[in-house]
Amino acid sequence: MSMPWIMALIYVAMMFAGTALAHRYRQALHNSSWRIYAYTLAFAVYCTSWTYFGAVGSAATGGWDFLPIYLGPILLMALGGRFLRRLNVEVHKEGATSISDFIAARFGKSRSVAALVTMIALFGTIPYIALQLRSVALSFALVSGTPESTGPLLVAAVVLAIFAIVFGARRYQVSGQNEAILFAIAFESVLKLGAILLVSGLAVWLLWTIPDRQALTSLEHFRGRFALDTLDADFLVTMLVSVMAIVCLPRHFFISVTQARHPDDILRARWGFIAYLVITVLAVLPIAGAGVATLDRGAMPDLFVISLPQQFGFDRLTLFVFLGGISAAVAMVVTETVAISSMISNDLFAPILLRRSTREVHLGEQLLWIRRSTIIGLMAAAAGYAMLTPSATQLASVGLIAFVAMAQCTPALIFAVYRTDNDALAAKGSLMVGFLLWFVLLFLPTISGNHIGEDARDMIPFAAFEHLSPVTSGALISLSGNLLAYMLLAARKVGKEGIGKVHIRHRGVSSISTVAGLVDLVTRFVGMELATEAFGPDSDRARPIDRASVRTAERLIGSVVGVPSARAIMASAISGQGMGLADVTQMLDASGQSLHFSQGLLAATLENIDIGVSAVDRDLRLIAWNGRYLELFTYPPGLVRIGVPIAELIRYNAERGDCGPGEVDSHVARRLDHMRSRQQHSFERYRADGRVIKTVGGPMPDGGYVMSFTDITMEAQARAATETARKNLESAVAERTAELSEVNDKLARAMRDKTRFLAAASHDLLQPLHAAMLFSAALRRRLEPPEQAILARLDRSIEAANDLLRALLDISKLDAGGVQIAPDRFAVRPLLVDLAESFQPLAAEKGLRLRIGPSDGWVECDRTLLRSIMQNFLSNAIRYTEQGGVIIAARRRGARIQLAVYDSGIGIPPDKLTDIFREFERLGQAAETGIGLGLAIVERSAPLVGGTITVRSWPGKGSVFSISLPRVAQAAVPPKPTVDLANSSGVSRHLLVVDDDPTNRDAMRLVLDGLGHRCITAADEQEALDCAGVFDGALIDFHLGNGRNGIDLIDALRVKRPCLPFALVTAEGGQAMLEQARTRGVAVLPKPLTLAMLDQWIAAQTLVD
Repeated sequence: MSMPWIMALIYVAMMFAGTALAHRYRQALHNSSWRIYAYTLAFAVYCTSWTYFGAVGSAATGGWDFLPIYLGPILLMALGGRFLRRLNVEVHKEGATSISDFIAARFGKSRSVAALVTMIALFGTIPYIALQLRSVALSFALVSGTPESTGPLLVAAVVLAIFAIVFGARRYQVSGQNEAILFAIAFESVLKLGAILLVSGLAVWLLWTIPDRQALTSLEHFRGRFALDTLDADFLVTMLVSVMAIVCLPRHFFISVTQARHPDDILRARWGFIAYLVITVLAVLPIAGAGVATLDRGAMPDLFVISLPQQFGFDRLTLFVFLGGISAAVAMVVTETVAISSMISNDLFAPILLRRSTREVHLGEQLLWIRRSTIIGLMAAAAGYAMLTPSATQLASVGLIAFVAMAQCTPALIFAVYRTDNDALAAKGSLMVGFLLWFVLLFLPTISGNHIGEDARDMIPFAAFEHLSPVTSGALISLSGNLLAYMLLAARKVGKEGIGKVHIRHRGVSSISTVAGLVDLVTRFVGMELATEAFGPDSDRARPIDRASVRTAERLIGSVVGVPSARAIMASAISGQGMGLADVTQMLDASGQSLHFSQGLLAATLENIDIGVSAVDRDLRLIAWNGRYLELFTYPPGLVRIGVPIAELIRYNAERGDCGPGEVDSHVARRLDHMRSRQQHSFERYRADGRVIKTVGGPMPDGGYVMSFTDITMEAQARAATETARKNLESAVAERTAELSEVNDKLARAMRDKTRFLAAASHDLLQPLHAAMLFSAALRRRLEPPEQAILARLDRSIEAANDLLRALLDISKLDAGGVQIAPDRFAVRPLLVDLAESFQPLAAEKGLRLRIGPSDGWVECDRTLLRSIMQNFLSNAIRYTEQGGVIIAARRRGARIQLAVYDSGIGIPPDKLTDIFREFERLGQAAETGIGLGLAIVERSAPLVGGTITVRSWPGKGSVFSISLPRVAQAAVPPKPTVDLANSSGVSRHLLVVDDDPTNRDAMRLVLDGLGHRCITAADEQEALDCAGVFDGALIDFHLGNGRNGIDLIDALRVKRPCLPFALVTAEGGQAMLEQARTRGVAVLPKPLTLAMLDQWIAAQTLVD
């Protein structure tokens, strides 16, 4: 047996042994900090025999032609970090197991889309695997010195198939990390890089020592191939195809996405991969140059890597390089066949099995055998393709053809990453068109012996592309057709596909309504052990299914058959349990919206939190822990390991005194009892070193137990300090509380006194004014016009005193918070019209024009307070305006309305604009001045109506006072009955007047007599009840003394006189009194009572009669 055969067998044996060892310690490797480096090195699965052998051949014959396949991935990794991370995140969200699974999940979970992606990957993979087998055969022939034959090729196919089956198809689930393959590929990446670097070093030495002039001439020709003017469109297209292909290659998707523990892993690994590619590029150039300069012209450029050391007698290096070529082939073939076999079994065979299977069939086991058979079939097809490929075809050409095939999936993948609900029909059309064009233009010519893509260039109508290579032409045509088909189909104007597809029934999938049925269904795919572990051995199997259980079942089934098939299976199973179509769809869609934590993401999370975590299995043996756990307990080396009984760790801590006082055995037994009873527990452990550790434990569904350990030393110290401070502060707080209580009592007494004063003032202070107003009204009818003018001055003095007292009371109520708000929705224009009519005589008396703006709007606030604000604005405007006019208007300002009063008065200096809102502040610039309380009331009232006050003034020109309020929608307002006072003229009424003040009674009698009415007066409730006769109305004071009020009297009189109209004549303005009067239908006439208001009420009663 020749040395190459012996070395190859030794290498294969070591490869099997090393991978088996990695599989045995897969859990430790998964948790190891070295895993990220293995993950990074595994990215070099991209560097196959094409880059190991073919890149040197491309550089030697085509110059720049070798660089795009490196430059494309370098640019993607350097500039596309956000895209790559999002790709990882979205794939793990969907729980996808392959690129076809992910794309199909984002295109309506379409099985057809998954099948098309799988077919493209299959046909793109066969040439690529064939390339690896052919490179092994060629290198073996060169190393062994024998003619090229199919023997090594077939042996390599068989060995690689066995390796892929043993380590890549040994379990039902496709998803999850495969540490054995990951670390095996990482080792092979180091091996092939080391081999090519050694040959590159030899090449540099040869180039340095070349004495032959002819060799130098050949080297000059080689350098000429790297002139910048040789760069063409082929370079750019090949680079673009490399960028598109690397994200779609099944093997690279398998490594970079499914083997990532966390989405950020790819961001860390990409820089190492870039460095790997750059080193490889730098190694290729001297090898190609040395091969051109020193080897015979008959030497194959693709085998310069082996020919160089062999030509110059470096036999050991030759064998090492031969093994490096084998490692490059092994890494690619194993990962590619594992990834493609799962895609074929899930996307092509699973739908058929689901339609034909019965309930007794274990579908997971069937699919596992299909994956194994697929691996064998793939290797056989690749071997056949390699034997049919003409020997003159360069390795680089075959590799690029495979890249173009996988690039057909890139548009669909990009849409899948950024959108969740894509157009399945458009995807199917684009994939089919691109694949057919690739198949006709590039795939068939390679096995038929025709020149690759000879007719492709003729299909491009642009003269600028006449000099493209056949492969580049085929790539452009197929990718353009792909994109054009997608755009045309996506632009169609049709409705979206319904969700009725979820009701397709599958033979052997019965309707399910309970968790027990779900467990039985899942068992057919993943086996009893995993199904029980997922749903829990002690769970209530008879309970109805819910979203959580459906999501668990779909995830487990999807790990075997893929997302689209899993969704169809679950829809078929639960649609028969009485759920409506919308309910089935909502339950299934919930799984797509849930956050799916992969094992890698969970592990990365646990390693980056400040909490120690450990987990034991149902036998109370340690199965997992994180780094923080080791830091907290500082166990001796070797004590913490997979499978160690947790009792040993507890005993070690107890012996150190970390479990507190007591017997060691007691501590161990108590903690083990917690775990065996599967009860949650939480306690704080005070350790001998002064640290405080909080332990929280709880059961896991598979019968195990998980515990977390948190160092809360600082928290415990803070609690102790807080408790000490609390005790020290208790006495101080008690003293301060007593002081504050005393102050609060004083404030409360003061507030009660102020409230009583306001109540008394509102009645007693206004009583004399009320009597004076009535006497003045009675006297006016008996005087001649000259004397009436004098009496008018008396009325104005009374009104001024009334305004002063009311302003003082309003200020006090506003400051004390005693104003009751009564919001109402009303139009502002009637309010403005009423104010204008009220102030029109006063404006006319000063020769001023008083106008109203045309706008209107609705507000919702206290009507009385708003009227008071606008009345103060209007009163000040007339008072401080000597000539010109005053305008009162409402203007809409977006969602608000502004009520404003414009005047042409004396204006206000800028430095006084804030002073005018202080109590008793008067500028004294006009002939007539107010009391200085109006604007103080305005400032306090504005917040109560939700308004904002604004003042603008120009000295000598005028001022604008406005309030801005929120505008509301118009409310339906019932028409109000109108009272025609003229109809009451000459009608005499018999009235009852009740007031505890004799002066008020006398004044009211004089007024009523003057109006032609008759009245009987009473001083208290009893006199009023004793009055005999028939009355047409009753005017009653609210405060009657002796704890009684007018409401009480009205209630008593209504018993005897139910139809008698009543009116309260009072200075009281409390909301409670107004509400009582409103509910009883009693009118309220405020004191001081004007003659017009009194006459209006009497006229209203006459109109009612």
